[in-house]
Amino acid sequence: MKKDAENILVEFNEEAKKRFWTIYENYETATRKLDRRRDENVFRQLTAQYNNMLRNQLGETALGLIDQYQSRIDDINQLQRMLTNRIDFFLNEFNRNSGIQ
Repeated sequence: MKKDAENILVEFNEEAKKRFWTIYENYETATRKLDRRRDENVFRQLTAQYNNMLRNQLGETALGLIDQYQSRIDDINQLQRMLTNRIDFFLNEFNRNSGIQ
């Protein structure tokens, strides 16, 4: 049975949302007590650390889906591009919510 790239993207989004909010809530907890004016360097380091954590987890999720469905999808390159775009979306959301952008 073929699996449509859009259906795989929906599956990715479900998992990505969970990971996003878990990591973002941990990030908020870690930065809550920082005085950003005084501790800007620490704030930026923590932001980069959690951003990288999110990037890695979303990348692992995407690779897992690609591995799982590669024999059942016609255009694996299209799926990879779609997943990359969604990873970028979640990373931009993280940066926007963290106040970096």
